[in-house]
Amino acid sequence: MFFFKQRVLNLLYHPTPGEIEEETCLNNLLKLHPMVQTDVSQLSAECQEWRQILRNYRDEFQLSRKSLQEICRKSLSKDQLLELEHFDNQFHIQLINIHDVKQLIKIHEKRIGIESSNGDHLSEEIYTKHEEILNEFLGLENTLQELRIEFNNFISATNC
Repeated sequence: MFFFKQRVLNLLYHPTPGEIEEETCLNNLLKLHPMVQTDVSQLSAECQEWRQILRNYRDEFQLSRKSLQEICRKSLSKDQLLELEHFDNQFHIQLINIHDVKQLIKIHEKRIGIESSNGDHLSEEIYTKHEEILNEFLGLENTLQELRIEFNNFISATNC
């Protein structure tokens, strides 16, 4: 199998969209080399890392929603108010998505623990699910980064 954790990530650093494309290319290249053995600790570490990254986004977007409330106190045009509503809706939706993916990862991590505690080798299903979750995580992270950029551009345009 093939997995995301090929290099150490700084959990406080979120790559730019160009770097995401590079990571996606790296992951696609890794698919050319199936059947790489991965141990339980590596799978668990990846799950923990993904959940931490999602917690960081959750905290950031909760703060962004609060800053929207501050912006509402200013005199805004009708278009700016529409954008403000758009961002509030997007933050709400993405916070739900973050929660859902974190729960998916948590359930997967528990299943890894259960299978490994039985003394058996991890099933192929675990590795397949791990990769599916990786793809879902990367897709969500890309969406979150795009929202972050869009929101920062809005903040800059409204001079807040």
